[in-house]
Amino acid sequence: MMIKTRKNKLNKDYWIYGKHTVLAALANFRRKIYELLITQETYNEIKSTIPCKIAAKIVERYEIDKILGGNQVHQGVILKTNPLEQPNLKDFLNLSKNEISTIVIIDKINDPQNLGAILRSSAAFDADAVIITKENSVRETAVSAKASCGAIENIPLISVTNISDAIKLLKKHEFWIIGMDATGDKGFAKVNSFKKTGIIFGSEGEGLRKLTKENCDFLISIPISNKVESLNLSNAVAISLFELNKKELY
Repeated sequence: MMIKTRKNKLNKDYWIYGKHTVLAALANFRRKIYELLITQETYNEIKSTIPCKIAAKIVERYEIDKILGGNQVHQGVILKTNPLEQPNLKDFLNLSKNEISTIVIIDKINDPQNLGAILRSSAAFDADAVIITKENSVRETAVSAKASCGAIENIPLISVTNISDAIKLLKKHEFWIIGMDATGDKGFAKVNSFKKTGIIFGSEGEGLRKLTKENCDFLISIPISNKVESLNLSNAVAISLFELNKKELY
């Protein structure tokens, strides 16, 4: 499916790090490649999987440490790139031919580690896209790319101005909207037959906003022990996608 994309103006060049993350980026034809720095040891280990058209520069580990700063686990390889250009929601839905579809919607997310984990779970359970808000949400970063373990290369990360408008557009395309909220019914029994599902999660710590709840077709909660108050956002996404992935479609 060919989809028009738009440039991400919020982030400029940055460094992706880690063997799996870098190799996934190198394999993505949409990913712009500016510079690949790698230690001799790591190069010897993964050179057979580096595309022949990519020129790798052999450097010492301390040179990579100096570029990244801190104590990132870079495994001796970093890649300079831009954030991926992403489709807008309207184009994505108009061009999608999937009769069965799940889209994850995050109503504000501030933790790049969580965003990466959500992308990884979404790819693992065959979600078609992840939607986030343009304002008050983290974007593609080195941390989110690393946490996604390569999934950021394979699943669209779509930014929208208004979650309510995005929900209305999804409904026009025959999506049922499920809000994950502590006040909702427990379990997924009543929603496991929908072919197209948009599953929406509130921000870390705040949950779904009132207007967002009102726009949902159903509110669902994950039954958990009273020993804990709530689940981490990325864990809640993974569990919910696992449950939806078990649904029987007719």
